[in-house]
Amino acid sequence: EKWEMDRNSEIGQAKKEGIEEGKAEGKEEGKAEGKKEEKLEIAQNMLKDGMNLEIVMKYTGLTKEEVLNLKENS
Repeated sequence: EKWEMDRNSEIGQAKKEGIEEGKAEGKEEGKAEGKKEEKLEIAQNMLKDGMNLEIVMKYTGLTKEEVLNLKENS
């Protein structure tokens, strides 16, 4: 009986730690995704204003492919 209680306690603790870790990872992924979306929006606005591809890349940190993709899809 004691063994079973200890085991259930360990499983409960492991689940709790897993949930906490998942939330922390999700939060960081969300922040990174938000930053990326912001960069894409800024780049899109820069392109709409007729800014040069190289300037857009320099100030947003996006790759040439990402900027060209935005340009083609706008």
